[in-house]
Amino acid sequence: MYLSIIMDLENTVYMKKQESKYILRSTWCFIFFALGSVLHASSPLSVDWASFKYQDNLALVEIYYACPYNVFTYSVTNDTISAHYQLSFYLKSITSPDSLVESSSHRLVIPSFQKAQAQDLKLLDGFGFFAYPGQYWFRLTIQESLFSAVMIDTIVIPDFSQVLSLSDIELASSVTADTTGGKFTKGSMRIIPNPDSKFGQSYEILYVYVEGYNLVDDDAAYQLSYRILNLDDSVIKSYAPEIKTKTGPDFAYTFALNTKGLPVDDYKLELILKDLSTNQSTVRHKPFSVLSKIADPATTAHTALYDTSVYYTEIKFLATPTELNQYHGLGDDGKKEFLRRFWYRYDFEEFVRRISYSDNKYKVGRIAGRDTDRGRIYIKYGAPDEIVVHTMIEHTKPHEHWYYYAQGFHFIFTDIHSNNNYIFIYSNTDAEPKHPNWEKYVDPLEMDELR
Repeated sequence: MYLSIIMDLENTVYMKKQESKYILRSTWCFIFFALGSVLHASSPLSVDWASFKYQDNLALVEIYYACPYNVFTYSVTNDTISAHYQLSFYLKSITSPDSLVESSSHRLVIPSFQKAQAQDLKLLDGFGFFAYPGQYWFRLTIQESLFSAVMIDTIVIPDFSQVLSLSDIELASSVTADTTGGKFTKGSMRIIPNPDSKFGQSYEILYVYVEGYNLVDDDAAYQLSYRILNLDDSVIKSYAPEIKTKTGPDFAYTFALNTKGLPVDDYKLELILKDLSTNQSTVRHKPFSVLSKIADPATTAHTALYDTSVYYTEIKFLATPTELNQYHGLGDDGKKEFLRRFWYRYDFEEFVRRISYSDNKYKVGRIAGRDTDRGRIYIKYGAPDEIVVHTMIEHTKPHEHWYYYAQGFHFIFTDIHSNNNYIFIYSNTDAEPKHPNWEKYVDPLEMDELR
């Protein structure tokens, strides 16, 4: 059962092409519901991708992502329950100055909150682009009024043009016959991706889609072998090789594995293609996880311990000004529902740990550590990757540089009043506005780095 979705016609694509030999082009974009380090609780955003041979040495890269229905904020108009969100995608070649930026607006519709909860509805979306072989960095962002999530990672696109090779392995929650050419259709099969690569709960059957390229074009056969490994490359389960008659130099193949009986753990699926005409072979791996039958805590209601915690309403450290205004304008029942949705998006136990650490580490006199600027930033962003401390610098007060390399953030705190309460003065992100007179508190020798 699938739910109706309306895609707004507010879709813009921007491309920067500094080299004529380089190609990036958006090819498809769709969205529908399927059943089934900011402080996120095992982030609700799941992202996966797979690259396939297109023509010559050009590849088609498909991006898939999913989110639970209840991270979005809904409104009701004429008995229609809907939500809006913005999708942004930024792709950058690591070896050239080329990039692609894509943004699109979407409207989601659910039948009712009761049905959505009972059926554990999830948003499943995908888009694609053409690119040459190489390594790419990407950032995918979903944002709406009360929720945002970001995934940052790299993609390596092989050269499929000459040698025997396999595409990336696409893991799916279902594979069905489909001749309509609709969403997620490849050839005559509809492949529903499973972006979080988790099986054993909603999906016991692990479906696989893969393509093979550049077999010797004769009447002989090729062999496909697959097995499950743990992360130390020990063999957990092997399957008998399958011999297939060639129908040309390229092929597409689907199969299914039952995860029932596999212990809860992280695994790798290994797939080996061998051309029996030449005895040449190639191999691909794809990680996946098997979960317990017990529901994932990230998708269940909060425990009574959370509800009664003194920290449960301390959302000021994570909430936006808009969220805080909305929260304070609600009645008791509205606040309870707001908090339930809010803490679904964040790891409450990690939040409490950060508050405890800040109170112990950054307390100044009677000022609780959480109420200091360093404590606030620590609670919001976690431990920095690096802290550079300057205590005895001529022409300036003692100060600290905090670096978050994954997010690209740089914060500076200065002991302006010489009382060991370091004040936040500088950041390189609009999310944390600079102190109005920040330049007067910075070492002149550091200004070139900050401007």
